[in-house]
Amino acid sequence: MPLIFLFIVLLILAAAFGFISFGVTAALVPILIVIFVIGLLFSLIHLIWHGIGLIILFIIALAIYDWLKKR
Repeated sequence: MPLIFLFIVLLILAAAFGFISFGVTAALVPILIVIFVIGLLFSLIHLIWHGIGLIILFIIALAIYDWLKKR
């Protein structure tokens, strides 16, 4: 009999801690989403910046090639 009582008490404790854990997770989800979006934004800016750099390098290379061809 005492074993069943202990089992029920542990079950109630587990349910309480599970509920607390779920509450903490639910509270942290918006913060995690904001951090993810900021990271995504910086990643896109990084990609765009490097894309612009590559385009400028390509234009310079074409200009040098054209200049050497004309000489």
